[in-house]
Amino acid sequence: MALYCWRKAMDIWTHSTLSLLISSRATVLLPQFIKTSLFRKQAFVMKRKNYTFPQLKENDLEEDFVRGSGPGGQSVNKTSNCVVLKHLPTGIVVKCHETRSLQENRKKARERLQEKIDYHLHGNDSYLGQQQSEAVQDKSEKKRKSKDRLARKKAFKEREGLD
Repeated sequence: MALYCWRKAMDIWTHSTLSLLISSRATVLLPQFIKTSLFRKQAFVMKRKNYTFPQLKENDLEEDFVRGSGPGGQSVNKTSNCVVLKHLPTGIVVKCHETRSLQENRKKARERLQEKIDYHLHGNDSYLGQQQSEAVQDKSEKKRKSKDRLARKKAFKEREGLD
């Protein structure tokens, strides 16, 4: 049985799934993976909003619209809604063809170009660099926890004489 709970975290209302353990006395458990995944996603959203990216000047950009390709059939292949943005001073090129809407693709291409230029200028201190370093830390933390769990299992088996 699942319950839904609305809570306010970092000024954003979110819902999380609570599993209800029914026994002699009912207790509500919040799984750790749901709680952490919600906070991580919100943290990235908040960072993106609060982070100041370098401003793009329109005369520094070269924008082309090319025909899309890939799955979707005739409607994708005959419309020119794929956006190719090139930043002339740095030579960074971004291609975006995520949606069928030209305006949404233009917006997403500009966001990606801002992120790439920021990474080009600031390296590991940029938004993408911070995300990558946080992902590496999360991975190393998971690896450490896995090793600890394996060591506890091994110690338990030795202590109990199992094998």
